[in-house]
Amino acid sequence: MLMFFSLNIKCKIKRIELSRVNVSVVLLFEQLRTLEECFALLYKSLSELEENSKALQNISKVLMREEERHITLYENLMAEYKNKNTIMINKDILVRVEYNIIMLKQGMNLNTLNSPKELISLAINYENKSAFLLQEIMTFLKENTNEAKDLFAVFEILLAEEKKHADNLSIFLN
Repeated sequence: MLMFFSLNIKCKIKRIELSRVNVSVVLLFEQLRTLEECFALLYKSLSELEENSKALQNISKVLMREEERHITLYENLMAEYKNKNTIMINKDILVRVEYNIIMLKQGMNLNTLNSPKELISLAINYENKSAFLLQEIMTFLKENTNEAKDLFAVFEILLAEEKKHADNLSIFLN
């Protein structure tokens, strides 16, 4: 049995001062990268606990690598959009994302994790919550941004990636 509170996960959500009405989309990508970093840190910690079975450790390593791939994706998007004409988004989008990230982080406080299936279920839950967050971002973008249809397309790709990851994981629950 794994007691999560012994992991000492230190995942810091960067608070952003939002004094302006509009902010750069790069800040949004930074926040989403932070969320992926939290998930990667959780899985890394699980993979390093010696009291976990080899199966839990191995699954945790695979999940960590997937989250690291997502981190790289967000870093690439940040670099790409820093070099473009700055796309500004309504700060309300960022506020909502920050709130959702905080709620997801609080949801990482598990009591026990007993089997690989429980870990996979947990990962699917996080992927689904991330997908929901991306859907919310897309709704806000549609309602509040007259800019860049390509930005909306980027979020469609990110959403498809999260859904694909959840679908791939769900195969292991059957």
